[in-house]
Amino acid sequence: MQQSGRRPDECIITPAVDIVLGETESIARERAEYLNSLVSAEVGVCDISNAIGIDLSQYPLDQRLDDMDITDGARGVLDVVLQGTRAGDLTLRQAGYRYGVNQLTPTLGTPEMVADRLQDMFESRCCDGFVICPSITPGTYMQFVKTVVPELQRRGVYRTDYAGATLRDTLRD
Repeated sequence: MQQSGRRPDECIITPAVDIVLGETESIARERAEYLNSLVSAEVGVCDISNAIGIDLSQYPLDQRLDDMDITDGARGVLDVVLQGTRAGDLTLRQAGYRYGVNQLTPTLGTPEMVADRLQDMFESRCCDGFVICPSITPGTYMQFVKTVVPELQRRGVYRTDYAGATLRDTLRD
């Protein structure tokens, strides 16, 4: 930020977090396993294509990622996919499946466990907030708002009221 002539506090970091909740950690794991069993490798490849801006359907699904000559598109996203797959020498199909499995960002557990993780990331200044990515819409949002938000509010790390009457007013706050 300083090299660009900006203050470090002008950069806001909000990682995407895919939440899978359960009454116990084992129930959350079972739910995550069930959701992962529904993942289609082909849909994952479409998602990767969308993320990097290149139509990957032109490549055979069984071609190794390292053998693909891709230099255009959102290279950073592709690098994230490749980082997680190089060691396993994965094919495009395998990468599509892995990308589809919680988009490589799973956070699961009880509401208290999820709150612990989010609070730790926030208080350690790892990030400034979060983008909640639902596994199931609108169910994940509803579960998060009903169980995790009150826990974060109880801990004093999530606001309980808003200064403005509208979203615009609140964002100015």
